[in-house]
Amino acid sequence: MTVEGPALQGKMSFVTTETGSFRFPALPPGSDYQITFELSGFKTVIRKGLNVSVGKTTAVTIQMEMSAIEEEVTVLAESPVVDVKSSKTSVNYSKEFIFNVPMSRDLYDVLNSIPGSVSEGVSYRRTSYISGSSVRGNQYSLDGVTINDPVVMYPMTNINIDVYEEVEFGLSGHPASVGIADGGFINIVTKSGGNEFHGGATFEFYNKDMQVSLLSEEDLEAVGLTKPTGWNSWKDFSLYVGGPIIKDRVWFFTNGRYFTWERDFNHVIWDDTIAQGERVYTLDSAPHKEGNFFGKLTFQLASNVRLMTTYNLTTITEDFYTNRIQNYLDKTATTKWDGETGHTFSAQLNWVVSQNFFVDARVGYIRRWFPIPYSEFAIKDAPRYYDRYWGIYRNNPRFEETYLRKRFNPSVSATLFQDELFGASHEIKFGVEYEATSGNWDWWRANPYIFYFYNGNPYSYATSSYPNRSRIYAYICGSDEGSSVQENTMSRFGAFIQDSVTIKDRLTLNLGARFDTSTGKFPPQHKGATADPYGILTMLAGTQSPFSEYDLPEFNCLTWTNISPRLGFTYDLFGDGKTALKGSYSRYYEYLMIQYYSLANPNYPSTGSWYWFDDNYNQVPDPADSYTLRYLPPDPFTYKLEDEMDTDAKAPYTDEFTIGIERELMKDLSVTFNFMYKKKQRIFEDVNDYGLGKDEAWKGYTPDSPYWEKYEFLDPGDDGLFGTNDDKTSYCYAELANAPSTHYYLMNVPEGHRKYWAFQLIVNKRMSNRWQLLGSIVYSKAYGNIGGSYGSSYGASGNFDTPNAFVEEEGRLDYDRPINIKIQSTVILPYDFVLSGYFNHHSGSPWARTVTVYIPDDPKYKYPATTYGVRTETIGTRRNAPVTTLDLRLEKRFRLGESFTIGGYVDVLNALGRSGYSISSNPGGYIDYSDPSNPTFERFGNYGDISGAYGNRVVKVSLRLTF
Repeated sequence: MTVEGPALQGKMSFVTTETGSFRFPALPPGSDYQITFELSGFKTVIRKGLNVSVGKTTAVTIQMEMSAIEEEVTVLAESPVVDVKSSKTSVNYSKEFIFNVPMSRDLYDVLNSIPGSVSEGVSYRRTSYISGSSVRGNQYSLDGVTINDPVVMYPMTNINIDVYEEVEFGLSGHPASVGIADGGFINIVTKSGGNEFHGGATFEFYNKDMQVSLLSEEDLEAVGLTKPTGWNSWKDFSLYVGGPIIKDRVWFFTNGRYFTWERDFNHVIWDDTIAQGERVYTLDSAPHKEGNFFGKLTFQLASNVRLMTTYNLTTITEDFYTNRIQNYLDKTATTKWDGETGHTFSAQLNWVVSQNFFVDARVGYIRRWFPIPYSEFAIKDAPRYYDRYWGIYRNNPRFEETYLRKRFNPSVSATLFQDELFGASHEIKFGVEYEATSGNWDWWRANPYIFYFYNGNPYSYATSSYPNRSRIYAYICGSDEGSSVQENTMSRFGAFIQDSVTIKDRLTLNLGARFDTSTGKFPPQHKGATADPYGILTMLAGTQSPFSEYDLPEFNCLTWTNISPRLGFTYDLFGDGKTALKGSYSRYYEYLMIQYYSLANPNYPSTGSWYWFDDNYNQVPDPADSYTLRYLPPDPFTYKLEDEMDTDAKAPYTDEFTIGIERELMKDLSVTFNFMYKKKQRIFEDVNDYGLGKDEAWKGYTPDSPYWEKYEFLDPGDDGLFGTNDDKTSYCYAELANAPSTHYYLMNVPEGHRKYWAFQLIVNKRMSNRWQLLGSIVYSKAYGNIGGSYGSSYGASGNFDTPNAFVEEEGRLDYDRPINIKIQSTVILPYDFVLSGYFNHHSGSPWARTVTVYIPDDPKYKYPATTYGVRTETIGTRRNAPVTTLDLRLEKRFRLGESFTIGGYVDVLNALGRSGYSISSNPGGYIDYSDPSNPTFERFGNYGDISGAYGNRVVKVSLRLTF
């Protein structure tokens, strides 16, 4: 047998076993493979048109006929689309699919198009919810090397789609070789050069004149808004080429991309908002500049040994850091993205020892430098202002900062095929890997203070008893760059073994397990003294405090050691390779991301907080005033790690069960229907433990705490009027005067959990007969008591800080979308026209009404007349409007000779005309029971505010060349 194909760059030959079985291991993914079968006395058979997909086994059956003379038979049979060996659920995107579907040329948009995925809506992080996991539960692999950021677990770099050969999206049933995913496994295989030169270029463009607002100017003017903010310009140019350096020995592939856009953003004007009694906004332009370079060399060192090396560079600059451009920020409170640089190196060695044994060795290194200083409009030496009535900031951002993240990840694995062992065929894969990672965070402020206001009043927590009361915060950082660098490291060793046991060519049992042990540390580090422009820090915190200069020794923080079972089965129902019944059970342990334990690092960004009583009414905190401590970070001079976190804490884990069926309905088209159930437990979060430690932490954050009292109150309901039909009794928990000082402690929270179930229907038709299709309908429920967003999944969400977290606690999670429908298709029309579309409909996000309650001015409470925010109903009682979008693309291609094709295409984005307004619609507000005999209700200051509008239809024009 001899296999050859465009992706193989050569030929590979083997001999069948005595039973007639054969295999070609470690083939690169690609199309148009052919296998030649030769045996003396038989007709030679050539099987053409085979497709090999990443992460899948392609099964081929051949019958050879006897012949007295030499004869050759060419078979153009269909290539299998159902994997009857693997028990995982996955979808594969070929380069042809990505090439045609109208999506932005970015990993994030590709990721959001897969079945059931839900975008978090933060493009720079490229974070999505997949298969019911948090946004940190996905593993990203580039040519087999993990590219997750070790601190926060989103992708550490951006990879241009022009370098994708194929992408496998694992949705469930991950094998033991997949180590750190409880959501999706994104496996990107990049293009390689070949013996012929191939390449291409793409240019996409649109500007303001190519966008149409779907909202009338009269309506916008009536609500005080300008046209929806869109991109003033969008330019994306990419060029790639690959070919031989030495034919049959050395090949190259390279790509360069320059991507720039500019868009308007709404930001609030602090002074005008306070003066006019309503939020006042203005527009500014925010440009983005990004460059990508990718290079790959492939060496055929021997007929059975291949070496591949890659390098990827990413650079990003933004005058305004758009991830933190929010409409509640005054222009002075903005930052900039000051030249991020990311370097990714990888090498992969494949050694096919025989058709029954091959070895794969890989190594990867990533370095990401990410500076975020103040924008040029910030007032560096001023305190930060926050108006809690309007929810707006001014003067400057939280602090200036830079990030440095590194990942080094070598691995080696081997696969052994063993036929007829104990009556079955075995594919045994085993491997080991190691990683060393680090995450440093430098942060500083010239003025460490935050002052709170209430509708412009500097006495933001004033009551009749305390007319001069406000709240102030102070960051513990140093005042200059390099003065307070938080340093963290993590190392991990992993090993796995899995055996795919095939019995009677019908039943395959996938039996696997993996072992991982991870250790997180704080290396020795230093912090400079905090600036003290008002001369009060010593009075507030003492002579030795988190605000002082200090040095820290090394700390061993956490060690997580786990064994993860991965079990599954696949049964070929009819024995024809076209119908597979599949099921799996998997346990996934969370990756020990650095952000978890860095929360306990004394140099972690934190603040002290105080009630401030301006005794001299000069509106400036000074030594003559009075202060009441609310919270002070741990004292670094007496710091004990075990006081800040449970050093024996265990890894959170997810149990997953799946059952489903996959059927080939026609050539190149399969249908998958399955059910998935997942439960995540042992959530790692901080709680208020009052310094009592793990065993008594419940006294700080649960409703059973002796230091909190349930306070019931009459809620006037949505109409805000007492004495009407929608009045109801609600409650919060109020802290009692005998409560110890607040202290935050990291631990496994036994009450925390996330659950998810889903029915998935997936229709997949690969490109053939001039059309392709990927369609999915996912009906699901995501529920529990802690969300899966970026802010809810890093260990300090505040979700379990007080018993108020348990008020109306069990509900739908932030990524719950009961209905999620996606259809992507391409049709090649006559005369080289190509029509493609991408349709998506999903339910709106869930939410619940909340109120902020002033408790009575009673000395039995720790903070009389203070406020607590609580839900008055479960999350999911209300839901935002569903989202329906359609993007279309029409392309015309012109063939120039044998090799060149020029195409021009037009994308119509938001073809169905989705539009609307961003409205603050929470009908809650402030309920004041400081005087229980005379309760009052006041709407939140932003209730009814229309803070933005959306609804542009965009026409994008593009040109591309391929050869």
